[in-house]
Amino acid sequence: MGPKTTEYFDAFQQHVNAPLETGTVGDHCFAAALLVFGAIDGLGRLIHPQRTAGAGIRFKDFLPRLGPKYIEHADRIWDLRNSLAHNAINVAAFLSKAEDAALHHLEVDRGQIFVSTPQLVADFKDAFEALKDGIERDCELADRIDRRLFYAHLSDAYWRRMDVKTTEPPPISFVQAESE
Repeated sequence: MGPKTTEYFDAFQQHVNAPLETGTVGDHCFAAALLVFGAIDGLGRLIHPQRTAGAGIRFKDFLPRLGPKYIEHADRIWDLRNSLAHNAINVAAFLSKAEDAALHHLEVDRGQIFVSTPQLVADFKDAFEALKDGIERDCELADRIDRRLFYAHLSDAYWRRMDVKTTEPPPISFVQAESE
């Protein structure tokens, strides 16, 4: 892995995986699903073979990395992602973090999909680790990711000097994915 990719994945671990693991986000079905879906969007942008592939194509292309059941329900999961991201209202699924919910993960009943958010998070974390391992073995993928990341140095914005509470970006030089 190149230095940009390493820095990006370190930030990813800190700002995506860690909140999902510590309970601050992982304990809330809506927030956990939204964070996982946003992470899939971002990683999909980095790894999809076609640089100009749209968000839906990249998102659905990433889903098989989470497991075979995700392929079967790709359209429903994409609809759920859109429902959460664009409306902030879940009209596409039953979300649950109950311990026995994993038994019903991705089952469909009368058009509604059931999502166990702990299972979604676990599947995503496994996919993320497999992606990191895959980068080590796939030079073409490693090069593609490295080409799509760039350093964007953060300026000293005026509101940082004001007495305003903010959530700042992570303290890295800042690696981000290229915009479309």
